[in-house]
Amino acid sequence: MTRATTTLPAHYRRQAALDLAKDARMLAGAIALGAVLLVATGWLSHRLIGLLRPSTLDGLRLRDLLAATDGGVALQVSFGVLVAVVVAGVLILPLHELAHGAAYWWLTRIRPTGGIHGLLPYVAAPPGVYSPRNLYLAVGLAPLLLTPLALLLALVLPPAAAPCLLLLASFNMAGAAGDLLMVVRLLPYPPDTLLQDDGTGTVVYRPVRAEEGR
Repeated sequence: MTRATTTLPAHYRRQAALDLAKDARMLAGAIALGAVLLVATGWLSHRLIGLLRPSTLDGLRLRDLLAATDGGVALQVSFGVLVAVVVAGVLILPLHELAHGAAYWWLTRIRPTGGIHGLLPYVAAPPGVYSPRNLYLAVGLAPLLLTPLALLLALVLPPAAAPCLLLLASFNMAGAAGDLLMVVRLLPYPPDTLLQDDGTGTVVYRPVRAEEGR
């Protein structure tokens, strides 16, 4: 099966349920991976933009952020950088979820659902829709494209936009940690596996042979 369906085939049975928020080890792994991705992407993005368009990094280099004091060295952040942090922090979750939703709609032609859970926006597949593994993985990885897009824009837009775009690139990779861990968990399942978004996690359905269903 290569397309999403609203009808679970009769020979499919529920095999597992994966919920990042309820799995302490996965949650801890997502937090740790997110921290690593944040630092690594920030450093690599800074290096890349520094090589291709050095002028955009004015005020963002390490020597610009550290100031000598009587007691040693202090961190000094300009107002523009503070604004960039706030703007990037506010925008990244809606953009990340929008990327999931746009990919889902494009690949399935089914309109996703969305809303606010607590204070966080979310996008999910509609209830009762079952997606094949590869399609589900593609939707899960779709937000990763936001990082190279942000870096590309940092190369062509006015330099004043660079701090926000570099932060968006880094925050996006950090926010994708949970998606990446979910992909790792789902990859061992064969392509004919069907996956359902139940609102809080992912339910896994596998086909069973007649003798297994007895």
